[in-house]
Amino acid sequence: MAVQDPTVSVIIPAHAAHGTIAQAVASVRRAGLAPETVEVSVASDDGDAYETTLADDVNCRFCPPGPVRSGPGPARNRAVDLAKGNFIAFLDADDTWADGYLTTLLPLAQHSGAAFASTTAFRDGRVVGQFGSGGELSLEMVGLSGASFHPLAHRDLVGMFATERSQDTFHTIEVLGLLGGTAPLGDTSYNLNLGDHSTTRQSGFAEGLAKDYQTYRDRILSGTSRVPAQVSERAAQAFRDRIALNDAFLAQSECSSFYDFIARNAGKPGASIAA
Repeated sequence: MAVQDPTVSVIIPAHAAHGTIAQAVASVRRAGLAPETVEVSVASDDGDAYETTLADDVNCRFCPPGPVRSGPGPARNRAVDLAKGNFIAFLDADDTWADGYLTTLLPLAQHSGAAFASTTAFRDGRVVGQFGSGGELSLEMVGLSGASFHPLAHRDLVGMFATERSQDTFHTIEVLGLLGGTAPLGDTSYNLNLGDHSTTRQSGFAEGLAKDYQTYRDRILSGTSRVPAQVSERAAQAFRDRIALNDAFLAQSECSSFYDFIARNAGKPGASIAA
């Protein structure tokens, strides 16, 4: 069962997420809006149905289990297609939102078209780093910080997700581009949980990012993305900055995790990281 006319649809791609998705959805219910105004749209990417895991939550829609390991981008696309809300928010199945997340961001998104939260990275309940400050998220901050940011956006701003790595960052760049390069950054937090199996810690992940970043940069400069021409150079520069940051991570051996690296280097003189 799902609410008929939700204000916000929360998109959750799910892969091997039976142990975490209930906690993610519980954080949605603590996000401050009335339950009847928020639905959760779940797309399985592992062939499993999640109706049983979330049986106590009546405001959910479930994509029929079908594709397996199609990737988070295609899974998000399936969940967006199913969603009925005028505004779309994004949450990974192993992450959570801070209490009051939606009551903070929705008024900003209603005024500007989209809004973002800062990102707080956790490992084993300990804060690894916090990214985003100053009341505004810009293309430059996305590029220089290295962190991921997740919009609450009017569905007209929500496009198709790509299939390459870091497709959520490309989508964020597109949303920001459509808004002229900046969007409000609300005083709340997207809580990114870095487990032992987090994508950013998998062997070979960082090595493959540069190629995908270059692909996104080329799409922007060739006019085949949703980024308007007026801000295309700023958007392309964001991916150049992320390539440089990724190269710096690969060149060092002190930090095995990318998020440990960007948190440790944030704010250091000469570091191309903004937090």
